[in-house]
Amino acid sequence: MIVLSLSYPSRETTYVSGGAILFSKWESWEFFDGSYFCFISLSTIGFGDFVPGNSITGPGTETSPGTGTNPSTGTFTGFRTSSGTVIELSFILCSMYLMLGMALIAMCFNLMQQDVVMKIRTCTDILRRISRCKN
Repeated sequence: MIVLSLSYPSRETTYVSGGAILFSKWESWEFFDGSYFCFISLSTIGFGDFVPGNSITGPGTETSPGTGTNPSTGTFTGFRTSSGTVIELSFILCSMYLMLGMALIAMCFNLMQQDVVMKIRTCTDILRRISRCKN
């Protein structure tokens, strides 16, 4: 059995790279544009120069009546609202990706903070012991 252990920055880098691959496929962006979008969005800076989806909602003309399914390909593209607009599935998945990513980054920051606090406490204990030995 192989145990895969990634450090906190490696997890974040892997998550951003995975999102960059997804957005490069969904939005026809370059990999680095997707990486830039993921990093800027997940770090909550959000300049707005890259925005996923040409439209979040559309009139639904590309879908068959009453569904969010494309009649020519038979693929599910989104959810039809009561007003007849279609909410894109990619918008929902993008939102889920960003919310999960922000939670992941917050968790990693919290764990790194706990590690730093633990190391500082260990160093202060060692310094106290050293200072006691000199007296």
